[in-house]
Amino acid sequence: TAVILTTHSMEECEALCSRIGILVGGRLRCLGSGQHLKSRFGKGFLCEIKISVPPRDLVEKLLAELPSGEDDILEEDLEHIGEKL
Repeated sequence: TAVILTTHSMEECEALCSRIGILVGGRLRCLGSGQHLKSRFGKGFLCEIKISVPPRDLVEKLLAELPSGEDDILEEDLEHIGEKL
């Protein structure tokens, strides 16, 4: 008996399946146990992060609002700046 499960979670696959197939572009690219796939193809993680950078003048304005005479930016200051961005 076979059941086909679709997911993006390797953790979920390992908990529910004895064999895992991975599709790429609609084609079956690999098939095996979770441990087999990890040992053969698991060389680390690739993470792509996209962020928007606030305009320089806005950052300068927010930094100017910080209390003067302090050399270090405190965590509360960063939270204050983050709220305004």
